[in-house]
Amino acid sequence: MQKKVLLILKGQKRISAYLFAFAMIVSINPWFVFFNISGTTKLFLILGLTLLSYLLSDDLFGYINRTGSILVLFLLAAFAGTRGNFNAYLGTFIHSVPFLLLLSAKDYFKHALFDVFNKVFWWIIAISLSFWILFLVGLPLPHEYWRGENYAFENYYFFLKAAYYNFSLFPRFCSIFLEPGYVACYISFLLFIKKYDFRDWHNIVYLVALILTFSVAGWLLFVVGLIPYLNQRGRVKWAYVAFVIIAIVAYFYFVRNEDSAVGMLIGERVRFEDGSMVGYNRASDELEDYWNNYFWKSDKVLFGLGEQYLTNFDFGASVDMRAYIIRYGIIAAVLYILFLLSCLIRYRSRLGVWFFIIVLAFVYRGYSIMFWEATLCLYLIGITALFVEEQHVVARPKSIKQKN
Repeated sequence: MQKKVLLILKGQKRISAYLFAFAMIVSINPWFVFFNISGTTKLFLILGLTLLSYLLSDDLFGYINRTGSILVLFLLAAFAGTRGNFNAYLGTFIHSVPFLLLLSAKDYFKHALFDVFNKVFWWIIAISLSFWILFLVGLPLPHEYWRGENYAFENYYFFLKAAYYNFSLFPRFCSIFLEPGYVACYISFLLFIKKYDFRDWHNIVYLVALILTFSVAGWLLFVVGLIPYLNQRGRVKWAYVAFVIIAIVAYFYFVRNEDSAVGMLIGERVRFEDGSMVGYNRASDELEDYWNNYFWKSDKVLFGLGEQYLTNFDFGASVDMRAYIIRYGIIAAVLYILFLLSCLIRYRSRLGVWFFIIVLAFVYRGYSIMFWEATLCLYLIGITALFVEEQHVVARPKSIKQKN
């Protein structure tokens, strides 16, 4: 199906799709962007690429009559989470432009854009993974050391080796991006939309990369994403059963063994104490205490603390959705969820509902309503691809019936 859609996009239209896909990649912070340009330059680079995509697209954009309510909800959600001077609102609007342009695109362009983004992302992962394996087997590769405010890396150019993890026995794969968890979650999204078809060796490359990230979040999204496919194809069902059995064996043989590399990487992350996961590191104890004992009793519930979040409180590295709600309020969070649901209603499908769930689980991990332009764009083109493909599957029996 995807190849047929791509045939429609030729010449300038296909270039338009690649420009938009590259803009999405830039937003995820590959090292050559993060190390070399400022946040403002990156913002305008993404804006320039998407506007150029729009100008080259000919008649692919401009249809918002059926998506006007989604546009309004998105802007309300985005601006409800903005406090401060005119520059803050201007920055939020510039961040919003790529998604607003994509929202106005025709459905077949959104579907084709998913295929293009998947191709670009796959080649990045595949090349990076090849050099990563050479590194793991001991081949010396040229590199340089880089340290920033929050990150430290050994930059091997085709991949980054994070220096902020203490597990030298088995480093975590993060490709050319900053964190392995983000790479793992995006791979899980793509495998879900591609229906876990491991007869396609491209998806096997994704699976190997996902495993080597040692990302608990990515692994969980992968497993949860398999659930709606279990009743569709026996092959996927047995693959899921095999995966669960292997996971149980690995847990008791490796994870419970605190002296093993896997035990250090995963065991401490998934251990539970007092009903909560010890390794959950997205929220500090101080934030959880404020959330449970003070926030819901205060008058700040609806609109949040605003700038007081930064000036009066020190929640450390707390970055999950609770941090967002404390800062911006429950109204902004509800508007954001309604916006995601409105996209789903526009492109409703059985698998789309499940995709909404796993994307929302990913978004929960971050305190930014945007959480990169690529996240919302991938959500929109993903549910569009699922919707278009399901419509074709449903339409096929009807057309056969009519011929008979």
